[in-house]
Amino acid sequence: MPASTRPDILPLLPSQAWILDQLRESQLNAQRFNLCRVLTVPAECVTASALTAVTAVWRSHGALRATFHQERGAWRQHIADAFAQPPFRSVDLSRVPATEREAAIDRLTETLHNTLNVETGPLVRFLHIHAEADTSSNLVVVVHHLVCDYLSLSMLISDLDSAIARLREGREPRIVVGADYAQAVRALAAYSASDTLLGELPYWASQPWDETVMLPTDRPDYEGEAFRQWTSLTVSVDERHTHAVIRTLPEQEGLAPQQVIVGTVADALTAWADGPICVQVLRHGRDFKHGADGPVVLPPQVWRTVGFFATSGLVIVPPRGVLDPVAYLQSIAELMRAAPNHGTGIGLLRWSAPAGPFSTAVRKMWSRSAVQLNYFGSGSRRARNAFQAISVCDRPISSAPDPLESRLPLTVRMAVRADRLRVTLDYDAGLHLGSTAAEIAQLICDGFSRYASATAT
Repeated sequence: MPASTRPDILPLLPSQAWILDQLRESQLNAQRFNLCRVLTVPAECVTASALTAVTAVWRSHGALRATFHQERGAWRQHIADAFAQPPFRSVDLSRVPATEREAAIDRLTETLHNTLNVETGPLVRFLHIHAEADTSSNLVVVVHHLVCDYLSLSMLISDLDSAIARLREGREPRIVVGADYAQAVRALAAYSASDTLLGELPYWASQPWDETVMLPTDRPDYEGEAFRQWTSLTVSVDERHTHAVIRTLPEQEGLAPQQVIVGTVADALTAWADGPICVQVLRHGRDFKHGADGPVVLPPQVWRTVGFFATSGLVIVPPRGVLDPVAYLQSIAELMRAAPNHGTGIGLLRWSAPAGPFSTAVRKMWSRSAVQLNYFGSGSRRARNAFQAISVCDRPISSAPDPLESRLPLTVRMAVRADRLRVTLDYDAGLHLGSTAAEIAQLICDGFSRYASATAT
């Protein structure tokens, strides 16, 4: 049977293609592009119980068992049998002094990051760390981004919690399984090759690409390979303003929270850049449709399917000009609604569609991206702690990009934590001074204050 028709060999999702076809070329260590969580599990969860819970999760999610290889110059993914042994180990820290155990966990976690392998696997590892009997232990989960987006990571943690809770009650784990991973991947690949997707091209060709500007930098761009000084700056919006822009303003004006987020950031960055900019907006990538009124592309229950389905789309945002804040948000929302498939169709055209006469033009459009915006939702403190048996450790986890990784010089990440909107700027200090990053962060925070005041009536 040809490899391309084997049931265990699949095409790539769009963000997988982005990693393997573009990002991987610049990375010094392409094996490390990971997500990580350190969990605290109850004393009843001894090593055997932890292995049983991990095995249930491992068998339920095909993406975790993926490896990637090239077939006639094209990357493909292979899904191992569900009954393959899960990548699980258990480590005893009982002889490590109690004051040194956190450092030991950090060292183990850092080592675990470097054990994943894109081509030979595994792309996820589970490490159970325990000390004295009758005390809580830790379960470390490290998973490569190729097989897991942030929504999927939440599913994995929830599934582990459910499995451990059932084991604590003397019951067998039972994982709520979503749509079949292979079926979902093939459905999206078929849509990416369809005439329906190609029908989006006139919309994208009509956008004002030549009017967009790039974000200013303090230093000229690099020539050739260079050490990228990836740095992060995080600021928080107070609870009152967070609630206003995430809850009150969307309800008051009939907007989605993401539309308010995009509009607020667009207002700040277009003022700084002094012109319209093209923003990459990351979406969950699970709601593609065949045309504006057509059926959904992916199978039912894909919301419970683990995989790197998250896909970036594009939107060109103008400066606010003379518009009042609410009118500007409405205009941004209209731009986002007008784009086919929420603007993510161009992500399929760029990374998943078979090459065609349009490919060069799409690559040129994509190259006008000035910034990426990732909004990870508005989970409250209560929602984050709504586990039955585990808790997620709020310890810093190393996630710095590869030092040679070539990506957009500015990414804005946002998430609500403890009822406050946390804004993180990931930037290259070789291009932007720290003072400039602080200025951008202040512009964004001032914007949230401005838009929050629009809710006062």
